[in-house]
Amino acid sequence: GDMSQDEFTRVQPNDAAAGTSAVTPPATAASSSSVSSLYAAPSSSASPPASTGASATTTDDDLTIRSEYANWCVKFNKVEDDARFAQFKINWTHQSEHNLRTGASFQLNEFGDMSQDEFQHQLQGAKSSTASFVTDDDTDEDALIKGEYADWYTRYSKLPDEHRFAHFKENWKRQSEYNAQVGINYLLNEFGDMSQEEFTSMKEEKEQDASASSSSDPDSTSAMSSLYSAPTADKGPNMADESKPFAAVASTPAPPLPVVSTAAKSASDVTIRSEYSSWCAKYNKKSDEARYVQFKQNWICQNDYNIENGTSFDLNEFGDMSPEDFTSMQQQEQASSLNTSSTSDATIETSPTIDASSSSSVESLYAGPSSIVEPEATSGSSSSSSVSSLYPAPTDTKSETEVADVVIPPPVDVDIGAGTDTDIAITTDSSAVDSNVVDDATVRSKYSSWCATYGKRPDEDRFVKFKQNWIR
Repeated sequence: GDMSQDEFTRVQPNDAAAGTSAVTPPATAASSSSVSSLYAAPSSSASPPASTGASATTTDDDLTIRSEYANWCVKFNKVEDDARFAQFKINWTHQSEHNLRTGASFQLNEFGDMSQDEFQHQLQGAKSSTASFVTDDDTDEDALIKGEYADWYTRYSKLPDEHRFAHFKENWKRQSEYNAQVGINYLLNEFGDMSQEEFTSMKEEKEQDASASSSSDPDSTSAMSSLYSAPTADKGPNMADESKPFAAVASTPAPPLPVVSTAAKSASDVTIRSEYSSWCAKYNKKSDEARYVQFKQNWICQNDYNIENGTSFDLNEFGDMSPEDFTSMQQQEQASSLNTSSTSDATIETSPTIDASSSSSVESLYAGPSSIVEPEATSGSSSSSSVSSLYPAPTDTKSETEVADVVIPPPVDVDIGAGTDTDIAITTDSSAVDSNVVDDATVRSKYSSWCATYGKRPDEDRFVKFKQNWIR
């Protein structure tokens, strides 16, 4: 998008023969052997395929896989590791190829960062520990529960313990009784080997820690109570094996499982951390606990706004800033721009100083719905001004009358790299407007989004060419 026609023509011949275009198609599925059960639906236990080497991936593919890896680590409580990511990338690529071929939507399970040899080694270890744990004196029910216990401590990376097993056995029976009553198969979560007293004590400690670290968020502890109301209650339904027998229904039913509210203030910390990981991957940020606290507050405010107004705005690249930090950064950018504007080329439009006290120049940390191109701000809605996108470059602040007078050209077809050498890079309409008519703030917003999408560094010289291409 920031290339002239001559620059584009020079780099095009290498790809022209293959009929490539500006849009990168998804990787074609390579021929491979049948995908093993590592690529099963979430909650299934399976083994990864033999490693055949990672497929060649583009930079965009690598960013996508890193985002998937960050979400996977949050989901399965793993620590991000570059060495493990390399294996995850191989497995993820095989899984994606299989899904493309078959139309399925399988995902990597908790063993997604293991090689075939590593998985087989762990699987053999789990089988041997289970075999040594079950004795000849066990009843059929004891043997069944010990098998469930082995699956459970393998899933959550625990060590078998006779004392903890006694609590697990009691909790498993209560859970099975409850499942038989309601006809839904829930599984014990990571607290399944705790007594009620131990769990209550742990929950109180967590609530105290959360209250001390986030006094500005009084509802933060309610999410924890909802997620962990009892050690036998899983975080959500899980497709367990329907053929597993259940214990007889006891006279005292298990406590009902809570329903977690979808309101932002009732969202769990795990959910927001997952959003934070995705946000860091999207904007190439480094995870930081201090910045996460501010991100969490912004995310809750944004989600509350979306729920109340039926919108789907997302936090943009400034989502971990406080309003004070953002205002300070904006003022510095404006001062820097004013100092350098006198030496700019005559074709580059300069922006007047923004009056910080003017309500029309108020911006927030919230961008529009995630897309390759940020949506343009509409001039007719004053209420949406509180959720406008943020861009570090100075912006023109125009009144509604001025914005309404701006002529926006009709949509045009973009055809870069898909034609002959005689084709122009961009098909334009004869009514295309002059560069001086279009609001410079709009084009700078598009340029900022484009730079973020393709990992480019903003450059005033390149912006001039980008602006010409964008207008055409």
